[in-house]
Amino acid sequence: MRTIQHIMLATDGAEAADRALDVAAPIIKAIGGELSILTVGEQPSGDELRRLVRSEGDIGDALESLSNRILKQANDRARRLGAPRMSTAFLRARSLVISLSKRRQN
Repeated sequence: MRTIQHIMLATDGAEAADRALDVAAPIIKAIGGELSILTVGEQPSGDELRRLVRSEGDIGDALESLSNRILKQANDRARRLGAPRMSTAFLRARSLVISLSKRRQN
């Protein structure tokens, strides 16, 4: 019988994603596995984008900054919940679509 050794969790920083993390982290802690936390950068709302661009100066940098904040909050929460091993990843939505379409062609 195979046991779970790795859980991948996608987050957008929303409360529902936090609840999923609240379930995943204790499981990972109990089994000594690894938790990967992923966020996909999409186009934020107009107000949020303007605020981010003012603070970052570039749309790409703004999206990366927002994603990094989301990942840091999720990482900190998972650590508080006792997850022993974690990794985080940020993907831009356009890169993900291109990557998935290339994979389907192969």
